[in-house]
Amino acid sequence: MFGNPKQIPIDENHPKQPTSIYSASKLTGEILCESYSKTYGLDISIARLFSIYGPNSPKHLVTSKLIQQLLKGNLIELGNTRPKRDFLYIDDVIDALKIILKNTKGFNSYNIGFGKSYSIEDLCKYLIKISNKKILFKSKKSLSRTKDIPNVVANCSKIKKLGWKPQMTLNDGLKLTYEWFKARNISDI
Repeated sequence: MFGNPKQIPIDENHPKQPTSIYSASKLTGEILCESYSKTYGLDISIARLFSIYGPNSPKHLVTSKLIQQLLKGNLIELGNTRPKRDFLYIDDVIDALKIILKNTKGFNSYNIGFGKSYSIEDLCKYLIKISNKKILFKSKKSLSRTKDIPNVVANCSKIKKLGWKPQMTLNDGLKLTYEWFKARNISDI
């Protein structure tokens, strides 16, 4: 929705320049929510979730794909390993949503992320260490996404004013996620 960020970290007022149909649909949804809120006096809050992960994550997410490949064999194949994302564990997301529901009136939008970015290569390294396997990873151009944004980091100062702060480190969250997938033998891609 923000497109290629003009500044890092990205706050709620950052210019919105969607670069895909998906991000344009998110922006359209926000505009509709704000209009309904202001027209009908409804309490509506937008939660802008950055890169969420955790147990039972959809299989198409990068964290899930990497874990599935780790469980399946000794090679991880992925696209560009340089893009950096702001990964946030699902329990921290739930805590943020509860605080928003409890503490906001009118129309609001909140960025919900950890406030730090990690590259896809960083994720691979964490997961290889967690799995305690000897795994190779290689980047294949054919798996790279077009128009990938190089770095995304959330400025979460607005929701932090409500008392929220992420609790789960990336390493600990990936351990829990890896163990969940492993216990269920989920390695089909």
